Amino acid sequence: MRNKAWILLLVLVFAAVMSGCGSKEEEKNENHTENSAWTKDTQYIVYFGLNDKTTGEQIVSKEEATKIILEIFEKEGVGYTVLDAFGAYLDEGEVVSNETVVLDILMVSEEELEKAVTEAVNTLHLASAMVTKSDVTYRFYTTEQGEK
Repeated sequence: MRNKAWILLLVLVFAAVMSGCGSKEEEKNENHTENSAWTKDTQYIVYFGLNDKTTGEQIVSKEEATKIILEIFEKEGVGYTVLDAFGAYLDEGEVVSNETVVLDILMVSEEELEKAVTEAVNTLHLASAMVTKSDVTYRFYTTEQGEK
């Protein structure tokens, strides 16, 4: 089940990235067929900076934090694509940097997303997570049935 979710999420990210890159030639590709028209949706990017909210230092490893976050999102039924990142920001003139877990998310309600993000922030004892929201349009391309 987890492998199917990963494949679906990779397809979603690829579709989102490629949404602005289509051409008439690609639409005529005989090896693939369209699977529906373009679909409008909201894309969320969630940034989890991993510094502890009390100490300001990273306590949990990036690998463990990622595992915890993904378990929470899967339990809540929220699909994701994980992006590797490192972040920094200014706090009262001082540079604060931290390892960052970034999730790219489509096909979720804002309420479902908020529940999963809040649980992850609380579980990892983070000060916050930043979420960006964008309108996107995507569609799936699949191989013809029976083709291997």
